[in-house]
Amino acid sequence: MSMTFTGPACCTARYWAARTVDAGDRWVGGQTLPACGLRECLTKLRNAVEAAPALPPPAPHRRRGIVYSAFTHISGLLSAACNIYLRSDGSVAVNTGVVDIGQGSDTVLTQICADALMLTPDRISFAAPDSDSAPWNWKTAASRVTYMAGRVVLAASLEVRDKILGQAAEIMECAVEDLEIRPGGMVGLKGVAAQSINFGQIASHAINRLGGPIMGASSLLFDGEPMDPKRALIEGFAFGNIGAYIFGAQATEVEVDEVTGTVRVLRAWSAHDVGRAINPRMVEGQIQGGFVQGMGYALTEEMQWDESGRLINPTLMDYKVPTALDAPRQIYPIIVEHAEPSGPFGAKGVGEPGLIGAAASIANAIASATGKRVCRLPMTPERVLDALIGEAG
Repeated sequence: MSMTFTGPACCTARYWAARTVDAGDRWVGGQTLPACGLRECLTKLRNAVEAAPALPPPAPHRRRGIVYSAFTHISGLLSAACNIYLRSDGSVAVNTGVVDIGQGSDTVLTQICADALMLTPDRISFAAPDSDSAPWNWKTAASRVTYMAGRVVLAASLEVRDKILGQAAEIMECAVEDLEIRPGGMVGLKGVAAQSINFGQIASHAINRLGGPIMGASSLLFDGEPMDPKRALIEGFAFGNIGAYIFGAQATEVEVDEVTGTVRVLRAWSAHDVGRAINPRMVEGQIQGGFVQGMGYALTEEMQWDESGRLINPTLMDYKVPTALDAPRQIYPIIVEHAEPSGPFGAKGVGEPGLIGAAASIANAIASATGKRVCRLPMTPERVLDALIGEAG
């Protein structure tokens, strides 16, 4: 869901930063927003654009424009589950139904588990999901994995932590309240640095005492405030509940060739409220990669059919996906963190939002540069030229 704002870029950002939604406001489904960083996204975006150095002037037959868009997206729905157990060597095995399709979810979920147990990530093994044995996960979609699967991984990790402390208390003959988890897979007596045992010792004790390893499990059906179907303006209301909402803003600078209709993206700035960035470098990569995908949606990607209904561009030779040569050299990711109370360590998703604002901001920038609006995607050179000479966009 994106909202397009026209006008000079920095003026637009100032105007909408003063009129945006905030935490505590009601959103499209009637829910109260517990966290919302859209105002900060617009402000930081404006500041970044204003601070950027000016580019050399364009050729006489080329025009430039830079305008903003703002967007929102869902970040959680339906269900997820996770199993975790402590191995005899003190390492931890994590099993969920989440599939990492290149977005880095295995890394993020590993980090969540490692942080909860004060282990280094190399002590966490992440099982490849198998539908015959992995706990249930609705799907890797809807920008929900970090938010939904992260919640169950954190809950299962905390259950394992509590059981570790319980077994350690038996070994050390003290109260659980007197113990603490220490970095590196250790449990120690509070205030006594020399008194500690490692996770491996605790795991072996549990196997002998309980007949099996220390385990934790969690499952979750999204439990947030339900949507009001009468107020819901997006298709997702059919699911009954939508999780945290992601907000962000996008600025794009383009150059339009008035002779050929070619649109070249020069620079882009993307500000995203991700709740909390579990892995900032990966969040930046998601934002940058998502913008390039959004460029394809805006400028080149289109399925074409002949009169008989046959797809006539079925291969990547004809269906034009942006490559590294098409992407602008400067895509500036801006991470904004307004912790989501229900998210793991305050995190929300960032999978799809990177591309959502791209088409709107590119369309606005074309309109700013030329005074003409192209109303059909993708905005191919032919359609841009049609708009320039006054035919239907």
